[in-house]
Amino acid sequence: MTTVRRPRPSQAGSPLALGALVLLTAVELVMIFTHVAWRDETQALVLAVKSPDLSALFRALHYEGHPALWYLTLRGLSIAAPGTLSLQVAQALISLSVIGLVYSRAPFSAWTRLLILTGYFFLFEYGVIARSYSLGALLFLVWLAFPRSSLRWLALGLMTQISVHFALLAVAAVGFETLQTRRPPLAGTCVVAIGLALSAATLWPTAGVFPGLSRQPGLWQNLIMALQWLSTAVIPVTFFHATWGEAPAGPMAPVLGL
Repeated sequence: MTTVRRPRPSQAGSPLALGALVLLTAVELVMIFTHVAWRDETQALVLAVKSPDLSALFRALHYEGHPALWYLTLRGLSIAAPGTLSLQVAQALISLSVIGLVYSRAPFSAWTRLLILTGYFFLFEYGVIARSYSLGALLFLVWLAFPRSSLRWLALGLMTQISVHFALLAVAAVGFETLQTRRPPLAGTCVVAIGLALSAATLWPTAGVFPGLSRQPGLWQNLIMALQWLSTAVIPVTFFHATWGEAPAGPMAPVLGL
């Protein structure tokens, strides 16, 4: 098994790197508290806050396709932070935790850790937009950062309450642990199994709900669509909006993505 050496305390970062970390944190907070919530963000907030009780909230989630953890988080925070402020507070807490975890625990140099944190996904998608996926990314980092702690199994169990994608990622993490240790981790497997059962019970569509039917894209269409999305992930979307007024389309996008 290959082990990755963590940086020694003396490699925690130069004063310049620490200054860059402080600047990055300040920029992240400014972006969070000046970001105007999108409709899908406010949809989750309205559902979490306007449901008269928890039973009504869980009944409503059968129409949403997402487990309950993010909605419960927003419902709790709305007691102290009313309105869309609860979205901003939740995202600020998540983003600060991600920055702290990556900078203090990732086994790379200080400048590499800063480069990771300034990437598009950590800086914006999981850093500014208040969605359940941001919480899922934080929980996955907890699993990575604490390899010898029981806290990581709790993180995997909670990941099953984020979305179907993070539930599958939690199952993959258990499989990875099994391959590494040559035996399935009993406690972790039980926690993830319970989480999957609760998630399935929450996600199961209510009677009368049917998915919309449409023609499914083929293999090559999926590939071209994936490359188009990569082009906007590698190069900031704002660059395209400022230059062409929209994200790239047609043959240009797959080329940039590739």
